[in-house]
Amino acid sequence: SIIHTRSFIPAIIGIISKRLVSEKISVIYDNRGVLIEEEIFKGKWKRNSYRVKLLYFIEKKTLKYSDHMVVVSKVFKQHILKSYNFMKLNDKISVIPNRTKIDISKLTDNKKSNKKLVCVYSGSSAPWQKIDAVFDMFIVAKEFFNKIDFKIITYQKKQFEKKTKIYPSLKSSIVILSLPPSKVKDELKKCSFGILIRDNNLINNVSSPLKFAEYLDSGLPVVV
Repeated sequence: SIIHTRSFIPAIIGIISKRLVSEKISVIYDNRGVLIEEEIFKGKWKRNSYRVKLLYFIEKKTLKYSDHMVVVSKVFKQHILKSYNFMKLNDKISVIPNRTKIDISKLTDNKKSNKKLVCVYSGSSAPWQKIDAVFDMFIVAKEFFNKIDFKIITYQKKQFEKKTKIYPSLKSSIVILSLPPSKVKDELKKCSFGILIRDNNLINNVSSPLKFAEYLDSGLPVVV
């Protein structure tokens, strides 16, 4: 009786399925981010192209015909309400709460002054993750404090290994790991602090980076 659709394209498929099969089916649109903006940011689509205009039209219809929507942040909800203020969507959108329970006392567990510091980046190589800036920070940190190593936890290991070749001075200081989600927390706990660098744009403003909660939940301070 319910179709849970994760992201934009599955939501379209879910609504079409509902129209074809039964109007009694409820479609929940689990909106993970501003997909159209992401593709424009990657350079794959042009902002004023017919494709983008068509997709924004389809997005409006998707919002209209889905029975409920969940989003990842309050800012994301406000963005949708402002963009489609004529549709009265407030009661139709819920924000997914972050249920991570963080004990701030754990932040003192990582004081290891006699050992090397380990800076960790956990995530993908998507353009909005500012990977070049992350590596630039690695270089500066190494220049100021030689007793520091860097760890990258990602499902895109090959992309990061390729990136590392551009920074030969860091080769001996970087470890790149690809882990199942269940193992990430244990690996984060071995580090000293996490890093999260983002630009001030729509993609990032509406997001709720999972890595931030995971860093804190692992007892890590975060350089933002």
